[in-house]
Parts: sequence; C-alpha cells; structure tokens
Amino acid sequence: MKIDKYAAALIAVFLLVAGFRIYFAFQANEFSDPDAYFVLRQVENIDSHGTPLFHDSLSYGGRQNTFAPFYYYFLAFFGMFMPPYLVSKIIPNVLASLMVIIVYFLTLELTQNRKAAIFAAIASGFIPVFFSETLNSISIYSLTIPLIFLALYFFIKKGNHNLNYFLITFLILCITHASTFLLVAALLLYLLLCKLENLSIKKEEIEVVLFSLFFIFWSQFLIYKRAFLNHGFGLVWQNIPAELLNQTFKDFNILTAILQIGILPFVFGIYIIFKFIYGIKNKMLALLTSLALSTLFLMWLKLIEIKLGLIFLGVTLSILFGYFYGLFEDYIKNTKVASYLHIFFAAFIILFLLTSFYPAVEYALQEKDKQLDPELKQAMFWLNQNTDSNTTIMTTMQEGNLVTYFSKRKNFMDDNFLTIQDVNKRYKETDLVYTSQYESDALAILNKYKIDYLVVSTQAMERYGIEKPKYVTDERCFELVFENITKIYKVTCKLEVERFEIYQ
Repeated sequence: MKIDKYAAALIAVFLLVAGFRIYFAFQANEFSDPDAYFVLRQVENIDSHGTPLFHDSLSYGGRQNTFAPFYYYFLAFFGMFMPPYLVSKIIPNVLASLMVIIVYFLTLELTQNRKAAIFAAIASGFIPVFFSETLNSISIYSLTIPLIFLALYFFIKKGNHNLNYFLITFLILCITHASTFLLVAALLLYLLLCKLENLSIKKEEIEVVLFSLFFIFWSQFLIYKRAFLNHGFGLVWQNIPAELLNQTFKDFNILTAILQIGILPFVFGIYIIFKFIYGIKNKMLALLTSLALSTLFLMWLKLIEIKLGLIFLGVTLSILFGYFYGLFEDYIKNTKVASYLHIFFAAFIILFLLTSFYPAVEYALQEKDKQLDPELKQAMFWLNQNTDSNTTIMTTMQEGNLVTYFSKRKNFMDDNFLTIQDVNKRYKETDLVYTSQYESDALAILNKYKIDYLVVSTQAMERYGIEKPKYVTDERCFELVFENITKIYKVTCKLEVERFEIYQ
C-alpha cells in the first residue's frame, strides 16, 4: 500500500515528537514533579490489588482520596506488559505526541489544506508549556488534552456516528479529569456565538451540548461528592492553602503566554480570532474561538491554573495558525511572488524553530535539573530501612509524596489537598517548624501530630534560607541520625505543660 507524502509527513512528525519526548524523558533517572510519585503509587496499587488508593494510610497520616480513576487504570493496563517505570516514561509521552495527529485532522477539517494541517501539527507538537509540563511528570494532561481536542473533532465533524464518538470520548473524559468542564463551557459559548453570527445550529448539536452539561455536573458530583461537602464551591480552587493560591492561579501575562505558547501560533492565532469576530463566518472557527475565549475568561477569573490554560490556548492557537497559513498560501499563489512560496515556507520554518522548537528543548533540559535530588532519595530509603512502619515524617509539603513512595512512611502533608479540613493550619505549621527560633514551638507541633523524624532537605534549606532549624543547637531533643547535605533528625523530646521530658 502506497502512502502519500502528507501521510508520510504526518507519521514522521509524530515519530519526531514522540522520539524527542522519550529521549529527553530518559535523560532524567527520576521525575521532575513530585506528583509523579503519587501517580506511581496508584498504578502500582492497581497492579497489586486491582484498585487505586482511595483510602491512603500514609498521606496526612491517613486519609480518603478523591479523584477520577481512569488515567491510573489506563497506565496500569500497560503495566501488565512492562515495568511501571517504563510505563510512566513512555506511555504519557506517546499520548501527548498523539496531539499532532488530532491537530492535523482538526486543521484539515477547518482548511481542507493538507500542508497547512501539517504545519499546525508541527506547531502543536512543540508548544513549550505542553512539552515541558507533560515530558517527565506522568501528567494526567498527557491524556486529558488530546482527548478534549479529539472530542472537539468528533463534535464538529459531520455525521451522526461522529456525535456518538463524541459522547464516548466525553464519557471517558468525565472519569479522567475535571478540566472537562472547560470543554462544556466552550460548547455553550459556541452555541451562543453561532446564534449571534447567524450560523446554523443543528438540533443534534443542542441536544448533545445540553446532555454534556447535565452529565458533567452529575458525574463530577458523584466523583467529588465528599470534597464538595467538605469545601463547597471552594472545591474549584482544590482546597489549596491560601498562601499558595496566588502562585497556582496567577494573573494572565501576555509575555508569559507568548514565550510558553510560541510567537507564531500566538500572534497569528489571535489574528484569526479577530478575523472571525469581525467578519469570517465559519462554524469550526466559532468552536475554536469559543474554546480560546472560555479559557481566557476562566484564567481571568482564576478558576483554572495558568499552565493548564496556556496549554489549551497553545493547542487552539496552533490550529488557528494552520488556518492562517492556509489563507496566506492561497493569497501568495494569487500574486506575482507565487514562485517564491517556498521561500516564505522556509521563513516560517526558521521562525518556528527559533520561537517554539528551541524554547521547547530549553524547557526539556530544565526538566532534567528539576528531578529528584539523589541524596534526598537516599534519605528516604534510609527511613524505609531504619524506622518503624507507623513512623510519621515531617518534610516540606512538596516532598510529601516522596515520603509515601520511597520510605513507605506516613507524611505530615503533601500537595493533594482535597478533603483535608485543616490544610491551611498544617501549611503554616510546617513553615513554623522550619523557621521558628524556639524549640518549644516546634516541639508543640511535632508532638501534637506524633511526628518522629524531621527531614531538612536541600529544598527546605533553599525555601527557608536555613542550614538547619535555629533551635537545633544540640542533640538533646533532635538527634541527628542521617547526615549528608540532606539531614534527618529524630525527635526525642516530649513537650509537657511545664517541662520537657526526654524519651528515647
């Protein structure tokens, strides 16, 4: 069977993106995001017991987890054929690379120009923020983002069977991640834009959108019922400690968006959105514009994380960039410089390499530097081999998942905040343990939660500007049991009302 040049080009782009991703993923022995170890625990537990850790005896000293489980089951399926480490390095990157194929067909549906579709596919494969966020972190966005754009393709593609495919994809999304709400918001805005622009709306489209709206609320309430009852509408902000909210839900910044999306997709994608608003009548443009505007609006309201919003914008603007290239090519063909079209194409490629591909590679190299500190890993293994299984360990919040994964011991806090009632209090108490000048203040907290060991890692030193807590002046209450750059102190005192009681 002969493969035409565009199909061959699409396969080559997919293999190039997947190859780059997997190569850079294996440049780091560990993962760049501590949340990856939470995912690994879920996958390994499914392999061993058939279910994720809905009840986690180690996180926060014991708690109920609330999450949509499909992604963990999906990875665990591949764990039947290869070790979890290889699954976590390869499968998420292959999933993220499938974005180039989905974007190709979306752009082809929009432009009927296969060269423009290839160009958009290339742009989507090297969106800096998507490349870095899903490269070495087992990120759930590796599956969620491609699925959302696949759902959009089925929604806009003609034919009732495609609406059925949309519903199947949508149902999978509902048991994968709550960002599916963004898809529903975009579909609602799409209906409104079509009405305002006098574009025809099929009865089936209205029915599917209304079904999606009601089903997403029902399904997410079932999944996150416990969290909703605990936090109410504060669930939208994932119960993140107040001091971290501004870091997680940052204000939208144009310069940041350009750098993390790429100059060409950003500039020309925005240009096409304005062209639609002020004249072009096209239902698919209405759908993509709806997704971009919904994302911007939710980012402005700080209802979605800035990085997630930039990923959605990046993929959407890559498709619109492909549409722009199709218009540009048609225009050049009708001018006296048509014979120089290949020069314009080469110029676009060079600009893309400089403004998207190069930043994506730079981000990939930075991910290697973010991986787990080997000395911290060594400290976690020491805890596993030298402490009782009921031991509770105090670390920074970001290192909580490392405690549960490597040492198999209870942590005081990690960054899975849902259903935790006293998360703000714990966050402040963690800071106090590391920064207090007074031994009594630290011991009051450590004794209260029955914490047995205090870990002072490189990250803790950098975060709090310390080499060790100021109150650790001798080994009367804090015995140094592991000494390297990372240090582990055993808590050997019990604070009483009037005095310290030393216990060992």
